[in-house]
Amino acid sequence: MSTNATKPAPSRRDRARTILLLCVGAIVVLFAVLNTGSVEVNWIIGKGSAPLIVVIVLSVLVGIVCCYLIERLRSRRRGTPS
Repeated sequence: MSTNATKPAPSRRDRARTILLLCVGAIVVLFAVLNTGSVEVNWIIGKGSAPLIVVIVLSVLVGIVCCYLIERLRSRRRGTPS
């Protein structure tokens, strides 16, 4: 028995969010690729040299992880009864 269930079309808001995320991603990639020089980085325990592209990509990834974790905490707090 095969059912031909169709997925609902994405809403206008979902399409706008996807386009916005793609644009932001393209800007981050472009910014990182154009900044390939080496920079001095002050780590918690010392100093070191790293390509700027690595610093930019790591910063973006840390920001994404932090936003994700904060959103999970907020949704958990909203879900529990007060």
